[in-house]
Amino acid sequence: PKWHLIPVALGGATTMIEFHESTGGNQECGSILEPNNQYFEPMPYRTIEVPMYTVSEFISQTGVGSPEVIWMDVQGNELEVMYGMEKHLDTLQMLWTEVTYKPYYKQQICVEDYDRVFGLWGFEKIHDEVGIEGWFGNACYRRKSV
Repeated sequence: PKWHLIPVALGGATTMIEFHESTGGNQECGSILEPNNQYFEPMPYRTIEVPMYTVSEFISQTGVGSPEVIWMDVQGNELEVMYGMEKHLDTLQMLWTEVTYKPYYKQQICVEDYDRVFGLWGFEKIHDEVGIEGWFGNACYRRKSV
């Protein structure tokens, strides 16, 4: 009863966006970003339109509290989601997110950029792991002690 599936995308603006829904064997690879077809397996997709909200707007509309911990896997759009947190970024203490080491979407950033930007926001990486053939993995960041 505490979990609810909400069919929206999170990002850096509140708007309607094109979403690249995976139609191949890897169903979890849908993204706001378009596949660059350089991944180690084909990523066929179809484009659909979905509503996107900033985390800040989503919190405002739903009344949920500011997050202290986030577990995020948004297929290359992680920084945009974080930008969309606005003032709620100040309450965030820990972030677990998928990161990429080689981009498999157009205009996707890689782990070095996550480390740099999250560092500017007061976070330090405390764990990372590389996944399938060096393409992606997970990283955990926590707010630095003051």
